[in-house]
Amino acid sequence: MGLDMVAITRIIVSLAMFAVCFYTLSALRVEHLFRKNTTTQIQLFYILSSMALAYLVVSFLYSLLP
Repeated sequence: MGLDMVAITRIIVSLAMFAVCFYTLSALRVEHLFRKNTTTQIQLFYILSSMALAYLVVSFLYSLLP
């Protein structure tokens, strides 16, 4: 039962960090790095960057726990 709670907590924290990272990255203006009319690529960049950053933040937070 304890292992299930750890897994559920990790999923919830990961989703919350993904939302925070996506919100934070949306403040950056990376559109000028891409060609015009490539909105799909820009959206994919935001999503993948948010996932990578959220993974790093969650890994860091869990490394602080004993």
